[in-house]
Amino acid sequence: MEKINEINIKIKNLREKKGLSQERFGGKVGVSGKSISAYENGRCMPPVRVLENICRVYNTSVFYLGNENKENLAEIISEIKQHVSKIEEILGSGLSV
Repeated sequence: MEKINEINIKIKNLREKKGLSQERFGGKVGVSGKSISAYENGRCMPPVRVLENICRVYNTSVFYLGNENKENLAEIISEIKQHVSKIEEILGSGLSV
């Protein structure tokens, strides 16, 4: 839920900075104003396609929207590697997942 809160605030800030209504902002990225409202209010997470469209149309980066700096990204990659390692151990021991 934390990532949704980061993204929803940044989408709303970007929209307000551009001086657009939710409907107009959404129209430019291919979704309805109601979808933008849902993203901004944290009711749902925008699909990657929508984030990519926002970045392309409004000339901003995915990392800005996702608030992923290099340190956070390295931490996430490390966690993923740990999980993969555990899965490999389980599969290597003959147990099924």
